[in-house]
Amino acid sequence: MRNLETGGVPEALPYVSTTESLRGKLRRAKVKANAAVAIKVPTTWSQLRDTGIPDNFSRLENGSQFLRFFGRVSEGKEEMMAIFASDHAIEMLESSTAIFVDGTFSTCPPPFHQLFIVLARLPGGSTIPCVFGLLPNKLAATYTKFFTTVANFTEKMFTGNILKTN
Repeated sequence: MRNLETGGVPEALPYVSTTESLRGKLRRAKVKANAAVAIKVPTTWSQLRDTGIPDNFSRLENGSQFLRFFGRVSEGKEEMMAIFASDHAIEMLESSTAIFVDGTFSTCPPPFHQLFIVLARLPGGSTIPCVFGLLPNKLAATYTKFFTTVANFTEKMFTGNILKTN
């Protein structure tokens, strides 16, 4: 390489990318990386029934179970429900002093209608989200199925705890 101070052009200069060229390379690399991890998420009940919940949503990074229930809300109905909770979250729920529930509709992925969350107040006073349900509707039968299912995979839930809703 020649010294730039003496007016010489370094031999490596033709290999240096311009800022615009680097932006383009980064943009293409990002698109390629995103495409490699992109997951086709079902958006209709029939697609969801045929494909199920993708594996990377069913388990945590350490391989432990996260999807606790995936099935129909009631026989003969097309609508389905999915319930997610880690082992640690279930333990926190069982040791809670109070249980809160809340639902949101604006962030729920189709074809589901509601993201329903069970939060546990821990003995130290912290409140932690523990169970996440994707529900198809706001019917009493759906909530009954949800709570019955959650109670089945915990040993102590709802025994002496205070349940609060908004």
